[in-house]
Order: sequence, then C-alpha cells, then structure tokens
Amino acid sequence: MGFEKGHKHANGRPKGAKNKTTILGKDILKKYFFEDGGLNRLLRDIDAMDSERDRANSKIKLLEYIMPKQKEIELSGDITPTTLQIHLGSTTGVPPITSESDVKE
Repeated sequence: MGFEKGHKHANGRPKGAKNKTTILGKDILKKYFFEDGGLNRLLRDIDAMDSERDRANSKIKLLEYIMPKQKEIELSGDITPTTLQIHLGSTTGVPPITSESDVKE
C-alpha cells in the first residue's frame, strides 16, 4: 500500500505541533526547576559542589539562559574631533572659551 493522493496525513505534522518527547521533556524540566522550590534546590546543589571551578562554571552556564549573549561589534571609520563652543552671554562676566589656549590650568 503506497501513498494515496488526498490522504488526510499527506502533509505531515502541522506547523507548530510539538513532538510528544519534547512535551514530556519540558514537563520534567518544569517540575524539577519550578515546582517544590526546584530553582532554590538547584542553587543549593550548585553551592554544595566541592570545586570552586565547578560552582563558577555552573553559574555561568545558568546565566546563558537568563541574559542574552552580547554580540561583538567593530566600529570603523574616520573619527574626527570636533570643537564645542559654549556661549554663556555677557551677564556672567566670563569671556567665552573659543580655543584650547583660552583654558587656564
């Protein structure tokens, strides 16, 4: 018996339908981490590890699920310094600074 045209399962799994194994796995993780103090239990288990390196690595791996990884960006181009002039007006009695030589150290 081969493929029959017009069969109701001809298109396969509907888009967005979850696999039974995925659903089961998520349920197990949900129970372990979020029910009955699971997250606190996990953190206590990490803190009870003998090696400082293992404790640090475990916490770093957990961070990947809390904070997104930052993408490295590289800036390129010509950066030219500009001059900023601030005019306070004549009411202050202070002359405006128009160049670096006007600044007294």
